[in-house]
Order: sequence, then structure tokens, then C-alpha cells
Amino acid sequence: MNIKSSILILFHLATRIKWISNTNLVTVMNRPYLFQLKFNDPFYDKTSYSNSVLGFCQDLQLIYCCSFLDEFENQFNPKKFPIERDRILLAKKLTKPAYKRIKRWKDLKKIRNNILAHNHRLNGKPIYDFSEKLNYNVPIYEEEFILLADLVFMISQTIHYAFPNIVNKIDINESLLDHINFKSDKTNTFEEYKSIEKEMNDLRKAHG
Repeated sequence: MNIKSSILILFHLATRIKWISNTNLVTVMNRPYLFQLKFNDPFYDKTSYSNSVLGFCQDLQLIYCCSFLDEFENQFNPKKFPIERDRILLAKKLTKPAYKRIKRWKDLKKIRNNILAHNHRLNGKPIYDFSEKLNYNVPIYEEEFILLADLVFMISQTIHYAFPNIVNKIDINESLLDHINFKSDKTNTFEEYKSIEKEMNDLRKAHG
């Protein structure tokens, strides 16, 4: 991997984070309209559609922010790219205020690992088995999520400042989709569901 690839990853993640933050903002601004939307299943209507969107977006934003931090800390590193050592150190120095503020939410990666991206376990123990509530220092207010996204974006802009020769050669039209393919077998999903449902019902009956 070259330094350009690491910068591309950081820019892609920062753009996603900012996009999610803007989605949250639009959701808040349009709450009167979104309150009119209802889920088909009454169980999910216990939470409004707008609050559902906000909650899912905020979870995803935290996951992407942790990915950004992982790349910034572990890959965008002078040990990985000794030739670019001075410019990486310059970027780290210039972004230190934003980075330090992000790190004040000291449990970002913990909540990513324990709750959001994995299976609700802490050191192998289910969260539900703890007798006391676990505490996580993470953003909880809408304003904090906006600040988090803006700080990440500020870091990416500063990287642009530190690496103008590389960044200016990046094709802004290049997409992650230019590097991956998706494969799926198109089926009649309704019929497939009904077939599986019947098979499972038959198994249940057989084990009476």
C-alpha cells in the first residue's frame, strides 16, 4: 500500500461520516413530515420513524469514526511510510487539537467492539449478564454527533493541506465501487421464503 491509498481511505471515510451527519440534520429538520410515516409492524412504531433514522445513523457514524481513527492511528503512520515521514508528522501535529477532542470520547472503540459492530459481549461475556449497567463515554446528543463529524472532516482537510501534490492528483470521480464487484443469485425471494418457512415448520412438527 502507498500513502495515496491510505489518504483515499481517510477521505472516503470522512466523506461518509459527513454524509451521515448531514442525513441526521435533514432528519431533524423534517421531523414534522417524518412523524407521519408509520412502520408496517406496530412493534417498531414504539419509536418514531425519525428517531429510528437518527439512531441507526448515529450508530453507523460511530462505526465509521472508529474505522477512520484506526486508519489514522495505525496506517497513516511514519513507520508505515518512512519516505513521507515529515509530512505525516506535520499532518499529525496540525490535526492534534481535533484529534485530542475526538479522543475525549474515550469509549468510541469500546462501544464499537462491544455493541455496535459485534455481538453484545464484553470480554466474551454477554452484556445482558452484567448486574450493573456498563458506562460508555461517547457522543449522545445531536450536537455532539455534528461536532464529531466536523472534527473528522477537519482532519481530512488538513491532510489535504499536508499532501497537496498527492491529493491534487486524486481522481475525485474515483469510487470504491470502481474496485469491488458484487455477486448474488437473483431468485424469487417470496417463493424462497415460503419454501424455507415450510421446511422449518415441518422440522418443528417432526420434533413435536
